Amino acid sequence: MVKKKTRKRKIVELEPTWDKETNPTWIDLSKVKSWYNTNYNHKDMVAWVFDWAAANGYSKADLRSLKTKPVWNFTPGICTTCRMDANGWNIPEKSFIRIKEIIDKVLATSGDEPETEETKTVKVSPAARLKKKTNNILAEMDDVVDNWKDNKDYSFFNYLKKVEAARPTLSKVYKYYERLQDELKELVEEKTDDLVEVYAYLSKREQKAYLKFVDNLVSDVEKLLNIKKAGRKAGKVKVKTVDQILKFFNYCKENSEYKIASVNPTNIVGARRMFVFNPKYNQMRVFFSDDGFNIHRSAITGFNDKSYRKKLRNPGETISSIMKLTPKKAEIFMRELKTKSYECNGRINKDCIILRVE
Repeated sequence: MVKKKTRKRKIVELEPTWDKETNPTWIDLSKVKSWYNTNYNHKDMVAWVFDWAAANGYSKADLRSLKTKPVWNFTPGICTTCRMDANGWNIPEKSFIRIKEIIDKVLATSGDEPETEETKTVKVSPAARLKKKTNNILAEMDDVVDNWKDNKDYSFFNYLKKVEAARPTLSKVYKYYERLQDELKELVEEKTDDLVEVYAYLSKREQKAYLKFVDNLVSDVEKLLNIKKAGRKAGKVKVKTVDQILKFFNYCKENSEYKIASVNPTNIVGARRMFVFNPKYNQMRVFFSDDGFNIHRSAITGFNDKSYRKKLRNPGETISSIMKLTPKKAEIFMRELKTKSYECNGRINKDCIILRVE
């Protein structure tokens, strides 16, 4: 795996500050966000959210809970807005409300709490372990994405393979970065005003390069997902009982006009030849199968294209002959009838008599 490049961040100039009466312009804000992204990483920025929460009425218990949450809950944009508010920028009311909404939402979600004496003996469920590992993977990947300019050759495929990311983790990672991918595509292709304003700290060339970087990330995750899917073991086919197979099977048990009765339909499964008579239309269907018949709800399946149906001119005599003859001779007898043969379907209904099954 290509090793992640690391470098010690060096603050090249003093951090911007303002007084309450002189707010910066949006151009100034773009430069400021660029300054923060250059001089701080995401993990350092999250601490500014905690400071902001402490200064805006959140309890110590809330702060302890916030610090246990994954860092990816707080985007760099939210972090820098909290920092700018602390440094004297009078943030708009909508930004203030947005920060509170995010913090409240994060507090409302369940997370991995710090271990205490009471919880040391509690067994961690597989779902909780998977969730924690997923959060850690997202945090690591976020750090690489935040420093994408220094990690252009980074292989997310090799990283995720090395940490043995499970399929549910890969699905979550895919959805998480797919949203960022869609946002960047909208920025580059449609140049939406809001997004142009947010990403103003990047030049157009950098915006395209950032999109390409995220495209590669999403592609790597998708490839690994496909490998995981291909490697899954096929599920065992549940063998149905005869009663289950015949649950929806409709047929006529006997017919008083021709004095005939159906054979037990349990004999159909696995058989290779079958004669079915429909007295309503004086129609005989002859089914053949290479590998054996089966039943799906109220239909015969598994028959081949040699199967056919014919209309009988003298149903009583024909049925009598078929019942007396051997299976092979009965088949020859049916083929020699002068009536025209048609392709048949496997549907069996309450009018059908199952004459013979072999």
